Amino acid sequence: MAAGDDDGKVVAPYFKMVFLSVLGLTVVMLGVTVWLSIGFSHPDGNINSTISTTSSLCKIGFGAIAGLIGGRVG
Repeated sequence: MAAGDDDGKVVAPYFKMVFLSVLGLTVVMLGVTVWLSIGFSHPDGNINSTISTTSSLCKIGFGAIAGLIGGRVG
């Protein structure tokens, strides 16, 4: 291997920015979901809708993280 070869171990700044943004938003949505679920013992329709939405956003975020890592490794 030559001295200047790039074997893929350097993380591009744009990838790092996107990955950390997705990770941060996913953690925030997970926190909101847990907080709403614990904080309201008898939630009404609006709170149930918010919990459902933030839960869906967590699932989307985890999928995006898996896709980003899979795309980076592959």
